Amino acid sequence: MSQRLEGLKREDLKEFEPIWQTIEKTMGGFVPNSIFIMSHNIELMNGFGMLSAGVFRGADESRPNPLSAMFASLKNALKRLGKPKPDPISRELRSLIFMAVSMSAGCRYCQAHSALIASNHGASSDKIDDLLNYEESPHFDDAERAAIAIAFAAGEVPNAARADHFTALKAHYSTEQIVDIVAAIAYMGFLNRWNDTFATALEDAPLDFASRNLEKVTWEAGKHVA
Repeated sequence: MSQRLEGLKREDLKEFEPIWQTIEKTMGGFVPNSIFIMSHNIELMNGFGMLSAGVFRGADESRPNPLSAMFASLKNALKRLGKPKPDPISRELRSLIFMAVSMSAGCRYCQAHSALIASNHGASSDKIDDLLNYEESPHFDDAERAAIAIAFAAGEVPNAARADHFTALKAHYSTEQIVDIVAAIAYMGFLNRWNDTFATALEDAPLDFASRNLEKVTWEAGKHVA
């Protein structure tokens, strides 16, 4: 089945080239087709870009950020108010949360993307293979299990997150980190609905990675084949 709506072309959006280059560095060499579909609504794409920068805050300060001026102002405000710079969750944990939410929601496009991101951000093949078995797997610690548990629960419809999930989170994470975890869940929830609805065509890199590495979750591209 083909993608249900064609996106704009990169060459038609030259003013966004610095953003495309930043996304390529984040994703490992490509810009997701989902962004080019979103480009039909520039305000939406800009808003999504700001949300993305907030979700990924502090993930890798060595990488360029097109919203660096805004974040410099935010850091100055935090300093003036006497608040320490929040300690973000790790890139590895964030990507595993993305993967858990996508598996729970059933979006194959986002499963492929998040698995590739997890690998690029340091998650071992054992963790990727064992994510569905996170409760018993020796490859996860209790802090990771708490975050992954709420990700799987929140990805369900209706939402299955409970008070005891937050009790478990509070044993391992600061308030700011818990906000980061739920932000990552909600962010991927938007992308799950977006890409599953549009049947967004998978790019070569995540398609190849998922085909080779997600055998244990019986992954298949399905409607996301170009």
